[in-house]
Amino acid sequence: KINGGQFSSSKEYPDEVLRFVRSHPLMFQPVQPVHRRPILLDTEGGRKLTQLAVDRVEAEDGHYN
Repeated sequence: KINGGQFSSSKEYPDEVLRFVRSHPLMFQPVQPVHRRPILLDTEGGRKLTQLAVDRVEAEDGHYN
C-alpha cells in the first residue's frame, strides 16, 4: 500500500500529485557532484562562476537538462 494505505497503486494518485511529480523529476534522488564532493569550494576574492555544464538526457516523457 502506498501513502499509508490511501492508494494501493500509483495509478490511483490524483492528477495534481502526478503533475507535481512530473514537473519535479530531480526531487526523486539528490544530484551528487563529480567524485561525490564539491567542485567549487570558494567564491571569495572576486571569482565568479562564468560557465555551467549541462547534460541533456532523454526520458520517456521528453528531454531534460
